[in-house]
This record gives sequence, C-alpha cells and structure tokens, in this order.
Amino acid sequence: MDAYRRIRETDDLDAVAANSGFPREVVEVAKDNLFIRQHDVAVEPGVVRRGYFTPETAYSELWDRAASGTALTGEERVQFWSLLAHEYVEAKLMQAGLPYKSAEPDAWNEYGVSKVEPEYPSAHNVAPKSMQSTMKDLLEHWMKLEIPRSGLRVAEDLSNLDDVVRVAKEGLGLL
Repeated sequence: MDAYRRIRETDDLDAVAANSGFPREVVEVAKDNLFIRQHDVAVEPGVVRRGYFTPETAYSELWDRAASGTALTGEERVQFWSLLAHEYVEAKLMQAGLPYKSAEPDAWNEYGVSKVEPEYPSAHNVAPKSMQSTMKDLLEHWMKLEIPRSGLRVAEDLSNLDDVVRVAKEGLGLL
C-alpha cells in the first residue's frame, strides 16, 4: 500500500506526538513496529514469513490525520490511543522474544485465526486491544490469558505502557 510506504519515508514523529498529545517515545516505537520494521509473522499453522504487516487503510488514515494536525474526533482520538498502546506493547513483547503470533498448529482455530489462549501467548494477542471506538479496558482479555494485573489499565495519556509491558512479561514468565 502506497500510504504505508509514504508513512515509512516521512519524518513525522514530532508532528504526530505534538498533534496527538501522546509521548514521542510511544509514537516512535508504534510507528517503527507498525510501518517501518519487517517482522517474522505466522501466517498460518506452521508457516512463518518475513515482511511488513498487512496494510490497513484505517491505520494509515488515522496516522495521516494525526500527522497533518487535523483535529482528531473523540472517537478517532480513542482509536489512536488504543492503536499506539497496542503497537508499543506488541513491539516491546516481540523484543523480549515473544512471537508476533504462534506458528504452532494447535494455536489456530478451524477458520485460520490464531487463538487467544494462555498455552499459545503471542505479542499480538497479549498487547492491548487496538482501534477501540470507546474508552474501555484495553487489557480485559488478559483474564482469558491468565495474566494477573491487579487492576492495571492503560493510562489515558499512555504514560504507564512500560508498566503494562513489565506486568505482561511477568505474567508470561519472560522476566
């Protein structure tokens, strides 16, 4: 997708951080994970391919709005908040050695979708829920993954994402 290539080639971190009000470090890690870095991705049971994430128009359009300085609507701001949280935590968990998605055959359902189960943790499935339309608990799925969190929630200003990463790593036995 041309939009992803253009975003990769654009120096927009300061603009996105300033326009969105979210920390530059979070914006930088999220952009690197979503648009710039190539990843090893399980695309089906037992098959891993290296490449960029599959482009999603909604992600690039939201990113472009934040970069341009166009005011985000309330819903768009929540979507961007959850997208940044997801991409940041996902990137940090992959850096810690967790795969994007498990390639284990039993980690996939009969429809070819990776399961959200504690036996097959993956960075994508552990990361906070992405592209949410309303402020909600982005970590509610951790109960199903059996990751204890003692009421931890993603902060509205994304200031506690390193705590989210630490608690996830502890819960997964990565620390």
